[in-house]
Amino acid sequence: MKEHICMVGGDKRMYHASLELRKRGYITHCCGVDGEKDVPLDEAFAQSDSIVLPLPYTRDREKIFSTGGSEIDICDVFSLIEPRHLVLSGGTDERLRSLAGTRGATLCDYSESERFLQKNAVLTAEGAVEVLMRESDVSVSGTDVAILGYGRIAKPLADRLRAFGARVTVFARRTSARFEALSRGIRSLDFPSLGETIGGFDAVFNTVPAKVTDRAILAETKRGALLIELASRPYGLDPTDAEEAGRKVIIASGLPGKVAPRSAGIAVADEIAEVLEK
Repeated sequence: MKEHICMVGGDKRMYHASLELRKRGYITHCCGVDGEKDVPLDEAFAQSDSIVLPLPYTRDREKIFSTGGSEIDICDVFSLIEPRHLVLSGGTDERLRSLAGTRGATLCDYSESERFLQKNAVLTAEGAVEVLMRESDVSVSGTDVAILGYGRIAKPLADRLRAFGARVTVFARRTSARFEALSRGIRSLDFPSLGETIGGFDAVFNTVPAKVTDRAILAETKRGALLIELASRPYGLDPTDAEEAGRKVIIASGLPGKVAPRSAGIAVADEIAEVLEK
């Protein structure tokens, strides 16, 4: 018999993950899932074998992340957790591990598999191109674009931008990353050259989850250049630095759930199902 799963919080990704899990025979109960009818938390937990938290599980460390208007305290969730529950979360931290341990429950991060990370990176890259096309008043073809970092997200982003005819330059710290970009026909530079060259770009994407620019560097960007932040905090393109430099950063994190929620939700369902079927 298939398991009962309680889905708690999230955006449209979790709605589509719930639908996909039902197609596979699981029974889902939803609390605070955007687009789903709410079931009382205590009833859903009593009926469920597994508890699924969203990606990310929280934005403020107090409430479960939800775009559906529900406000569910993390502590309220874990007050209902029992040792029999398997808790699956989109990301974990010391606090979550401590809460799960206190309740005697097993905690699993469904977002850490390489398969999931690669799928998410492709969806993020596609969403990033959509942001550029929406925010720009010129064609992507012929646009000079800088990408800070050359990891999972930057690689498919560079490929898609080049397919549209953009002139792409990658900035990477590791020599091996720069050589990889060069081997694929992409101009690549080290970060120390960023201040001297950033003024030549019409758009700058950051994919590095660390501060890689400052106010002086951002002040060198073209007036009207699009500064698009794809990483999580701490941002590589700091919004405060940008404002002090008379520029504006577009925060575009969480793109899979915004631009391709069904595909992103199926990717989440794939990981949850794999954990449950092991």
